[in-house]
Amino acid sequence: MLSFFKLEASGNDFIIFVDVDYKTIDISKYANRNYGIGADGIIFIDSFYNVKIFNSDGSKALMCGNGMRCLAKLLNYLTNETKYKVFIDKKEINLLKANDNEFQVEMPLPLLIKKDNGYYIHSLNDHIIYLKKDIDNIDFSSKDIQLSNNEKANIHYVLLIDRNNFKIKTYEYGVGKTKACGTGSLAAFFTLLMLNKVDNMANAIQDGGIIKCSINNNKYYISGDANIIYKGEII
Repeated sequence: MLSFFKLEASGNDFIIFVDVDYKTIDISKYANRNYGIGADGIIFIDSFYNVKIFNSDGSKALMCGNGMRCLAKLLNYLTNETKYKVFIDKKEINLLKANDNEFQVEMPLPLLIKKDNGYYIHSLNDHIIYLKKDIDNIDFSSKDIQLSNNEKANIHYVLLIDRNNFKIKTYEYGVGKTKACGTGSLAAFFTLLMLNKVDNMANAIQDGGIIKCSINNNKYYISGDANIIYKGEII
């Protein structure tokens, strides 16, 4: 039997395996909500803190901010430590338990790749940011979904509220519509910061909850709560 943990951060849910070979797991089967456990993504971590992340369709993800918040929560639960260094494809990612149930992730430096209607942002994962005047009453078009598949990028609709708050709606490549996206929140924050529309800290408000985005000494962070839903076994 294989043990696993199910966690969520801002409604973004993950299955996490500890010291399990990812090659032995049928990713899309166990991520399926009807025939498996159900999750937006599956994360593997070994005893050396090497991490691999997969989307629900089995495709590989290069980074997942909310997944890393969940991983920080799990590591805190298992070890009672508050600071961790994990490695994604040999890239060091710093995790921190900031307070009672707030977990912070030091994110990779975002980069503007190009502007072509939307803002194309690279933060290990690729994101396309569309600034909108309304996101509550619109949904992702078939054109946006096709663009997500073609570019292997997440699509985000973003509505600026004020200099410390913005709303964001997400369609994730390899997953579909999700309640939140950590790397997407940071990409939106970076875009708004680049346009001088937000301060050095802003809340990304989404269906699953709020993710705090910030920059300090040219380092980018996201933070928010994360929760263990249950521990289970695959028979």
